[in-house]
Amino acid sequence: MLTAGMSVALAGSKPPDPYPPKLVARDTTIGINKQTGEYCDTDDPDEQKRQQCRLPLDCEDYPAGHPCLGEDSYGGDDNRMFELNQLKRWKERTAGKDINNYEKIVAYLDKCVKEKKGIFAECNREASDKYSPSF
Repeated sequence: MLTAGMSVALAGSKPPDPYPPKLVARDTTIGINKQTGEYCDTDDPDEQKRQQCRLPLDCEDYPAGHPCLGEDSYGGDDNRMFELNQLKRWKERTAGKDINNYEKIVAYLDKCVKEKKGIFAECNREASDKYSPSF
């Protein structure tokens, strides 16, 4: 469900689980509010609300258990985008934290996910095994 040229404003954290019953009952396309990060109706009759509602970008935008592309999927451009987004989110979460061998881990992940087109979770495990401190 990726749309080329779409404005990517990511506000707040992952929306709450599960979908709000009022949106499910309306049988509408459920999106994410660009300002609040809450679920919203992409077909809302109110134009202002509709403009603040973006389509989900990847698995992080869906409630737990919702089927979507990602690890163990069939591949393709959407799956590739999911893996790149996982890498980006990991970097955002770990930036500035005191992690042993951080630069080596980042370099490994970049090469593994971006160049070799690996699955982020597998690349992250490999990097942790390779660069974790020895005791």
